[in-house]
Amino acid sequence: MLWAVCALAVRSQLLTTVPQLQDQQLMMIVTELQAGPPQGKPLQAGHPIPDDVWMMVSLRMPGRDRTQVAQRWRNMLNPELKKGPWTEEVRADVATE
Repeated sequence: MLWAVCALAVRSQLLTTVPQLQDQQLMMIVTELQAGPPQGKPLQAGHPIPDDVWMMVSLRMPGRDRTQVAQRWRNMLNPELKKGPWTEEVRADVATE
């Protein structure tokens, strides 16, 4: 419900959808945790994020559990993901399998 209200509030100006707002919030939360979580040392980029951290993140994402936010980060939002075309080396590896 909160996401729908937020999306309606900015839709006329930015054409933002509820999933886009949720993705933006998830990116902000993980970026904050990488800068320094409240109860410990910062998360290191390139290292997997522990399950207990995903639980903390999901508490700040209404309607989402830790598995959902972790999968969204790993499969779609992580800036370390390579989304460009495959290299010749990867194409060769796939062809040999």
